[in-house]
Amino acid sequence: MDRETKEIFTDKLRLIYIEFPFFTKTEQECGTELEQWIYILKNMETLEKMPFKSEKYLFEKLEETANVDAMTEEDRERYETSLKAYRDYYACLEYREEKGRREGHQEGFLEGRQEGETEERMKIARAMKSKGFSAEEIASITGLSIEETRHL
Repeated sequence: MDRETKEIFTDKLRLIYIEFPFFTKTEQECGTELEQWIYILKNMETLEKMPFKSEKYLFEKLEETANVDAMTEEDRERYETSLKAYRDYYACLEYREEKGRREGHQEGFLEGRQEGETEERMKIARAMKSKGFSAEEIASITGLSIEETRHL
């Protein structure tokens, strides 16, 4: 809005100006998330520890970012290398876990299929036995052992 005429330029855009010198709340007085953000931004250079991080994960990430920005070039390079190694290791673990899941799924599928085939052979063998086939004939046709066909 125009300061003098109070005429609104557009209702599509809203700008908010924060004047840090006028923000005088202490850490304990900050009740809303907006007040916490303003407090942190105003006092970032003098803070010894990041306030409010126990309340919001976002403030933990802010502290981490601020700490990385304060590092020397050499320390930042070591940090980035360490972070890359950690992420690579984590990605390898995730890949191995996913691969294990896929292999386990395939293994389970094959076992289930074999069990199903065996059950079907047993069903056929029972039907053959009820029709008077001998154990040797049933074994020959179904692929079951003679011992298995005798216990039907």
